[in-house]
Amino acid sequence: MYFNQRGITSRLRRLLKKNSALPPDVGWFEEKGSLPRAIVQVSPGVQPNGVFVNYGDQLMFWALQEALTSQKYEVLCLPRTAFAPRKLKRQKADIFIDLGGFIYSGSHHRGMKSIEAANVTQQNAQACKRAGAFVTSAPQTYGPFSGRRDGPLAKGIGRMINKFDTMYVRDPASLAHLCEVNPDVKNKAQIAPDIAFLYRSDAASGRALLKQAGLDTESGRPIAGIIPNRQISQRSSTYLKDMKRVIGFLKAGGAQVVLIPHERGRKGVNEKDDRYLCRILAEESGVTSLASEKPAAYPSAKEEYRYIRGIEDVIGALDFLVSGRFHGALRGLAEAVPTVAFSWAHKYPPLFSDLTLPPDEFIIRSSGHTLETLAAAWQGRSGTKEVLERTVPDIRNRARRFVDEIIALANHR
Repeated sequence: MYFNQRGITSRLRRLLKKNSALPPDVGWFEEKGSLPRAIVQVSPGVQPNGVFVNYGDQLMFWALQEALTSQKYEVLCLPRTAFAPRKLKRQKADIFIDLGGFIYSGSHHRGMKSIEAANVTQQNAQACKRAGAFVTSAPQTYGPFSGRRDGPLAKGIGRMINKFDTMYVRDPASLAHLCEVNPDVKNKAQIAPDIAFLYRSDAASGRALLKQAGLDTESGRPIAGIIPNRQISQRSSTYLKDMKRVIGFLKAGGAQVVLIPHERGRKGVNEKDDRYLCRILAEESGVTSLASEKPAAYPSAKEEYRYIRGIEDVIGALDFLVSGRFHGALRGLAEAVPTVAFSWAHKYPPLFSDLTLPPDEFIIRSSGHTLETLAAAWQGRSGTKEVLERTVPDIRNRARRFVDEIIALANHR
């Protein structure tokens, strides 16, 4: 496998030095093949075992991979890092898809991360486009883009936009942010649900895992899950205190509480990732945590995939969920689990609005209203479940249409 070493991010370069294998899903197409081909570009955030750090990235890729293979496509997963153009051209891809969650924005702590991501995507998309591929993006969140319109981030996003044949965004706010950079984007961008809605968890398996963890799954006593978020904890000095209050409220309401990680560290077993937050909260609040114990070494990719699928199965088996992670909340909502989210970005309100749930009633934006919002959602959870059972099927159909549309557009260029 050949890499343009100049374009590889320093983070991925360190990873490659430490662990020579890229994610198991990565591998070039065979020279000859009869099936159409799709290159899916993903986040380079991977663990030393090659598995995605963020489980939301994993869910999006699994869902898109399954949707494309069901349409008889070969799928090549490549990290969002610059590859030699001639190598990409030789893949003879029919479709190039940029798959991300919330990458392109000036609101991240390190603005250079978004600039670099946009430049890499522009370069890889251009190489595939010149080789005849249809270039598009899976639905994701964009913006806001801080600074002037001629600043490095805005210019990088503008160059990237020009390489796409079509684009898909999760929400109107993202589309508005893109239009600020390039007004013509409205002619090629469409709004569609996150592809992760197509992933299906196994609630029966989830209940078995909850029982194995010591929770009572047979008496009818509700089980409430909490998904913490390392990033919110870094932004807010009161976050862990808020989570303890949430746990206390749920326990007082008769719920069994389980802490569920949705991210694993990329740097090593001592990184303060979501599993670390779960362990701290479990120790201080006396509730169950599904965060794996600190291992002597990273598990194999196969073991890690099994662990991630188990986490998603557990989410689908809950009676109530409080999530600080976007895809954790999405997973709960997709399985009709009444869900409350802690929001730190504009990607959360549209998720609830699309399901006809008023964002103000299900999103916690400040610690001052934590228990007030939580109490109302907890009390109305049976009605929320009925709403989700009615609205989720339409969202899934719209997500499937995104895949059908890009295939149709690629075939009729």
